[in-house]
Amino acid sequence: MQIFVTGTDTDVGKTTISSWLCLHTGYSYFKPIQTGSTLGTDSHQMSNLTNANVYKENFVYKRPLSPHLAASLENDSINIDRINLPKTHNLIIEGAGGVLVPINKTTLMVDLIKKLAISTILVARSTLGTINHTLLSLEALVRPDVMKS
Repeated sequence: MQIFVTGTDTDVGKTTISSWLCLHTGYSYFKPIQTGSTLGTDSHQMSNLTNANVYKENFVYKRPLSPHLAASLENDSINIDRINLPKTHNLIIEGAGGVLVPINKTTLMVDLIKKLAISTILVARSTLGTINHTLLSLEALVRPDVMKS
């Protein structure tokens, strides 16, 4: 089984949940898009926290920004068709940022999730305001027409 781990926004605990899943299931780990690589990558952190097989990212950018902006500042653009999923059945795939973070000018993280068509875990904060963020993120995951107007 492949599972996509996404969040209501950045720094909500996607890597923590992904590492827990890898530790307790023996699944491999893959983060296709990494921004903020000068701060250390989530894949590197995963290697330190678990015994999981960690696959190399497809896109890595230095600045800790949304994928579309980080790529643009490095004269690049992310095409989700260039994301090469590892050929393994048991895989945790961690997204960057939140459900509606832009990957490029026309593609959001939710588009990648829907393209992969796999089970998804939504990670949310446990702070004031999280109900709204969580419900909006869930709505984006289930509606086929989100941001397509």
